Amino acid sequence: SAQSLRDLERCVRECAEVQLAGQRDLEASIRQGLVDLHGRLQEKVAASVADWRRVPLPGGFEVGDRVVSKIAFAFKAGAVARGDVGVVRGPCTGEDPGRVNVDFPNLRSTNMLPSQISAAGPSAEGTPIDGRAAPRRSTLPVD
Repeated sequence: SAQSLRDLERCVRECAEVQLAGQRDLEASIRQGLVDLHGRLQEKVAASVADWRRVPLPGGFEVGDRVVSKIAFAFKAGAVARGDVGVVRGPCTGEDPGRVNVDFPNLRSTNMLPSQISAAGPSAEGTPIDGRAAPRRSTLPVD
């Protein structure tokens, strides 16, 4: 009958509207949850970085110290020449707690023994790697 068909149509429409409203609420809840999670993660990362910077580093170095390489070596990712100036980034990123992590202009994130580097004076200049580059000062940013 026509009345039954209209009732069924109205019921389907109401169910669809309820389902759509529920889906919108769920999406809003998930979106807010992600915003909250992002905020908590940013706080935890900031706290972790602050704690990490207080960790004593081998050789008495501190995060942000400018250092000079005492050795020369090369990897596929880049090279460090004796005299290159780098910036201490923190503790070793590998397994050796006796090393510090250093960024050099031509090789980032290099784990070095304290005996392989020395503190750079305020006017420390790097040594040319290929004979073409002029001596350079470290331009690496300190976080």
